[in-house]
Amino acid sequence: MRAVWPAWLARLGPSLVIVGAALILWAPTLTIDAGDSLDLNLIWLNQFSGLVAHGHLYPRWLPGSFGGLGSPSFEFYPPLAFWVTALVSAAGDGSISPLLQLKLAALIALIGSGVSMRLWLNQLCPPPRALICALIYMAAPYHLVDYYARGAFAEFFAISLIPLVALGLLETARGRRRGPAILAAGYGLLVFSHLPVALLTSVMLVAPYGLFLLWKSRGGRLRFALAGGAALVCGAGLAACYLIPALTLQGQISAEYLWSLLPDRHVFTSPIAWADPFQPLLAATAGLEAGFAVLLGWRVWQAGDRRPLYWAALTLGVFIVLSGFIPGFWSIPLMTKVQFPWRAISIEEFTLVTLAALSPWPTQKGLAVLLGVLAVADPGMTFDLKNLVLGRPNAQRYEAGHVEALLRTSTDAAEYLPHGMLRIEGIQPVPMIPLATLAALPLATSSLSAASDDPMTGAITLAPAPGARRIVLRRFYFTGWRVTCDGATATASATGPARLVGFVPPPGAKLCEARVGQTPQERLGGALTLTSAAALFAYLLWALIPVLGRRRPQPDPARLAQAR
Repeated sequence: MRAVWPAWLARLGPSLVIVGAALILWAPTLTIDAGDSLDLNLIWLNQFSGLVAHGHLYPRWLPGSFGGLGSPSFEFYPPLAFWVTALVSAAGDGSISPLLQLKLAALIALIGSGVSMRLWLNQLCPPPRALICALIYMAAPYHLVDYYARGAFAEFFAISLIPLVALGLLETARGRRRGPAILAAGYGLLVFSHLPVALLTSVMLVAPYGLFLLWKSRGGRLRFALAGGAALVCGAGLAACYLIPALTLQGQISAEYLWSLLPDRHVFTSPIAWADPFQPLLAATAGLEAGFAVLLGWRVWQAGDRRPLYWAALTLGVFIVLSGFIPGFWSIPLMTKVQFPWRAISIEEFTLVTLAALSPWPTQKGLAVLLGVLAVADPGMTFDLKNLVLGRPNAQRYEAGHVEALLRTSTDAAEYLPHGMLRIEGIQPVPMIPLATLAALPLATSSLSAASDDPMTGAITLAPAPGARRIVLRRFYFTGWRVTCDGATATASATGPARLVGFVPPPGAKLCEARVGQTPQERLGGALTLTSAAALFAYLLWALIPVLGRRRPQPDPARLAQAR
């Protein structure tokens, strides 16, 4: 008798394949500490995970950064990837090292990219082909360059969410009730994961694909436009607790350095860009992918099937834009915030894999061969080529002692220094006052009878000496700092060229406490997030009513008897 797989195991089959493929693509990270941004990722996740475990569900102020002077990093940097590392840390009861937290979270993102891509492609092509193409998306060159070479941890998470946004658009255009919910959730998570990729996805995928679906709709165009627009607004609202502070508080930090990285200096058509030895590798990747899109488009045209041509045109269009062939595009106000136009290769790879899934050629066997080539080449070759070009073959191997020293110093990103505390010498940012000098200051510069700090949150408690005037704390100022003396509020402000927290205690004050609290922007963003979440929840309840109200089909007695 032929063995029959249980139905649940048959359903799990593709997911198990995706997990297995992810483990293969991820395995090199067990011997390579991947990425140029590894130091910042480790510093951020070490503090973030610790604060979450301490009960701060959304840590924004990192008290250990800059040698204990503190940094508002997560007022501006998206939290999604670091929430995942915090969950990994909690799952290991705090015993998992920061380096392993990062690697396990990256594995989760890699699996997520395959699952979301398969969900998307299942709507467009047969399941076996959808599964193979989802694996190709996981192994796509820039996708793995993002992790192994660049260490763009948050951007790596964002790539796994792009298919959900496209799926939400398609389902909404088809009039399915789940469509707006998928679109809102996918778009909100994308904003929570990486703002430049969310902007690129909005401009290069959501806008053109939404217009294409609107044009293809024979009826219900107004319904699709309203439902899709409302879902996107709801998605942005879900991320408002991050988005509003990130956009409105940049005057508090040295954001001028962050935005000094102009996109038009990094397009492939700019001679300045080619001074970076990594640029030719990215240009070759994008160019080869665009050439493959042209080849697939030509084969589709020959076959007489016009439906996939849209994806060929969109892939080529993304390549043209990111390469700098459209003058002035990267000078548009919002687009100047992207920094590196080649981030859009992630969009190019999504549209290209979608095109391959829809095309009659290559066959599934050919796609499997392509997957094998990518699986062998990507994790090692892209990493090794970059380091070979830069002349540092062992640069990404961190020893345990180096990691420990890194976590002790907690040097944060220069752009998160207080506004006015940074100067740029050539292309290098330099603090106005050396951080080592500031870190050596006493906890509070005043004659005090007592002063102590909370090592977890950075809060300072002190007893002012009688007649004490202005007290300056060894903390960088940010608008979220709150000072209370004997229960009464004392005004905190930035003091001196170092922009430290300073305040004047009321006469006769006996006990003062300084800690970082919520800003008005955080409260507004939090209220909008809760409102959007409530709206989405109410919509889901409404959407599920028809499903819950359906009666299960009764089994046919004759068929049951035959089965026995």
